[in-house]
Amino acid sequence: MLRHQSSWHIDSGRCCCHQNLLSVVVIYILFLDSWVLTSRLNETGLELRLTGEDSLCSGRVEVKFQGEWGTVCDDGWNSAAMAVVCKQLGCPFAFTTSLRRPLTGYGKIWLDDVKCYGNESALWECQHPNWGVHDCTHREDAGVSCYDMENFDLRLGGGSSSCSGRLEVKFRERWGTVCDDGWNSNAATVACRQLGCPSSFVYPGDVDSPATFDPIWLDGVSCHGNESALWNCSHHGWGNHDCSHHEDTTLTCADSADLELRLVGGHNRCVGRVELRVQGRWGTICHRNWNNAAADVVCKQLGCGPALHFAGLPHMEPGSGTIWLDDVSCSGNESFLWDCRHSGWINPFCVHEKDVSVICSDGADLDLRLADGSSNCSGRVEVRIHEQWWTVCDHDWNNKEVTVVCKQLGCPFNASSRLYVEPSEEFKAIWINRISCTGNESALWDCRYDENARLPCLQRSDAGVRCSGKMDLEIRLRGGYSRCFGRVEVKYRGEWGTVCHDKWSQRNTAIVCKQLGCGKPIYMSGMTHFAQTSGPIWLDDVSCIGNEQHIWNCKHLGWGKHNCVHREDVIVACSGNTSWTLRLVDGSSRCSGRLEVNFQEEWGTVCDDGWDINDATVVCRQLGCPSSIIGIGRGNASAGLGKIWLDDVSCYGYESELWLCGHSGWGRHDCTHGEDVGVTCSGNETSVSIIYPNFPNVNFTKHSFYKEFDKKRLSIAKPV
Repeated sequence: MLRHQSSWHIDSGRCCCHQNLLSVVVIYILFLDSWVLTSRLNETGLELRLTGEDSLCSGRVEVKFQGEWGTVCDDGWNSAAMAVVCKQLGCPFAFTTSLRRPLTGYGKIWLDDVKCYGNESALWECQHPNWGVHDCTHREDAGVSCYDMENFDLRLGGGSSSCSGRLEVKFRERWGTVCDDGWNSNAATVACRQLGCPSSFVYPGDVDSPATFDPIWLDGVSCHGNESALWNCSHHGWGNHDCSHHEDTTLTCADSADLELRLVGGHNRCVGRVELRVQGRWGTICHRNWNNAAADVVCKQLGCGPALHFAGLPHMEPGSGTIWLDDVSCSGNESFLWDCRHSGWINPFCVHEKDVSVICSDGADLDLRLADGSSNCSGRVEVRIHEQWWTVCDHDWNNKEVTVVCKQLGCPFNASSRLYVEPSEEFKAIWINRISCTGNESALWDCRYDENARLPCLQRSDAGVRCSGKMDLEIRLRGGYSRCFGRVEVKYRGEWGTVCHDKWSQRNTAIVCKQLGCGKPIYMSGMTHFAQTSGPIWLDDVSCIGNEQHIWNCKHLGWGKHNCVHREDVIVACSGNTSWTLRLVDGSSRCSGRLEVNFQEEWGTVCDDGWDINDATVVCRQLGCPSSIIGIGRGNASAGLGKIWLDDVSCYGYESELWLCGHSGWGRHDCTHGEDVGVTCSGNETSVSIIYPNFPNVNFTKHSFYKEFDKKRLSIAKPV
């Protein structure tokens, strides 16, 4: 008797002809012929049946092989294999399901890892390992139920129409429900289309009847949207769920002709709470994940112009009735709100206090004014929206926003400025926390603004504006010994006041010097030799970009708003200061000797830390001395007395004045007069000796240099 098997094995490693390709091919062909012959012989004694259920077309799959019945393991078991079983048994195979828990078999497990294409005429024609080869137990026995489409049906029950209600499926002659776990708009579209109902707009059903005690047939339904029947979608299996009837899926299938949109609760049809009419019943929309694009779609659909995206506005009374939509998300290109994506189910935690409201530009009734000021062009900024006046938090409020306000009100704006104002006595609600304009907008609400929920205005201060067309602001430097050096003072409202140094930078100093026509800024770190003044401190936290024409055009906290005292007043030095002078003393000529600088009408020396030929070149050029040959060192000049004004001087060599070079700051040093700099400028001699101070710690190699100008050599003399 032949031993039945579905495949033979050739041990090519032991074949005497394995190195001969032609021999291998011939053997393989003989193998295929013998396999087909053996399969046909074996199939004559094979049988198939379904057992353990009350129908010949439902039950545990069993195969008779070598006269003995055995089961099939469900590893790799799929719908194609089930279709082959149903067809082979003459059962309907339009729809097949795998039994969730077929009765456990016993005896042999004949087949495992069965892989079918669906067009096989018998199960054993599918791919599988050898008969009886498996790694299963009988708990993994495969089961099949074969059905015709007449065994299934779908309906919406307990609702207001055949296209609205609780979703129910007929299976095994019993109606049951569908759990809403994983339910989405794709699944709803499939169900509506299968029912012959409109599917252009689907949303939860409004069910009046209580939950039933029927089976829950489906759970975890996941559809692509193009399936012809709901049970063709992926799901957990018939009757396999972890739900209660409180999670039954409800559904309403509607056509766009049955829908209507409106805004209610406002003073006109373009402002208000968003409401949707479905099958003659008005309801609201939950604000969860509502975006600005959705508001744009609403206004466009109603013909009310673009939406105004004011966070938290308008403030409308809560609606009533059904909350039709939740989790609405639009791209902005939709023609109708119901074309946008939405959850397809009602969020039970969404209440009417969270109903969506929208303001469209055609119905906003916006207005702008300046209140509690000295004129119509000065005061606190107030905006009227929906018949209510609101203020603006001055967070990040600057001159660009000021310019827009002044232009919109028809006020002069060439010299407009930010104004510090106290909150109104009525303490009006803040309209918006942060607004950002380019300065070119025609109205304040055309600017970009914070679209997040309104937050408290910290250290509350309302935004204010002072519009002006003439330059009634002035700036000066006081307390120094020239118009280009001193304490920064600004004249505002006819009174001079100072500027606090919080956030002050060299960029700010450059604006001041440019505004005064005083050249370039000079680094002033550490210099505070100024008597404190009195009067107002007009500006604080000044921050310039660098292209401003005036210091008050830079960003700042607002006129008179600060947290400073006068010892923090800004001091500025510009290169146009003519009171600073330079000299070489105690040498053989005016072009040789110890270097001294006159600052604040007092002469002082320069420390030699970091001093090099570039620094000396700037000195010679500034003094009008020859600079083709330059020596470094005091020579016979003595050490100085009094102030040491500069240290760590670092020049590139092209500066017009020594104080334009980098340095540690006026009066800041860690030197003694034994380190005073000396310079010798020459253009006629063929040789110059450079004498270093007689310090035992001087590193001669570090300070020495060799340079040639027009074949004139510099010689270096050692310290004496």
